[in-house]
Amino acid sequence: MDNEFKDYEEYDNYEASNENLPSAENNGNNLPTQTDNNDNTMEMVMQTTENIMNIAKDIKQMDAAMHQMDVQLDAFITSLDYKLQKFHGNAPIVREQLNRINDRMDRLVDKIMEMDPKTEQEYDYKLRMLDSLDTYSDKISTLMIKLLES
Repeated sequence: MDNEFKDYEEYDNYEASNENLPSAENNGNNLPTQTDNNDNTMEMVMQTTENIMNIAKDIKQMDAAMHQMDVQLDAFITSLDYKLQKFHGNAPIVREQLNRINDRMDRLVDKIMEMDPKTEQEYDYKLRMLDSLDTYSDKISTLMIKLLES
């Protein structure tokens, strides 16, 4: 030994300070070189850049999908506005026609009820007339429902 130590404590301190140094056996092969660090850094930068590009592409696709939904929603709203205007335009005409139909049916019911059947044939006729009025009333109701649905 070149260094002379006065006591064991000084020697132990010298040994402990040299533990972190590379040993002569492996010539420092376990320590990363600057090139390895640069390669790792470049790989991380490339991965991060690729991730950012993928995120940007996904955002662009989401924007396109949102734009398409906006266009579809606008078309749907326009269609509903047209149907609403059409309905409002037809409402007075339908109201007038319903009033006329109602008046006619009331007059028919009154006439049928005024009938005083004396024979079985007259009684059957009266029942068929009432049944016919009921059928027509159902048909009108069905037409109104279809009109409201369109």
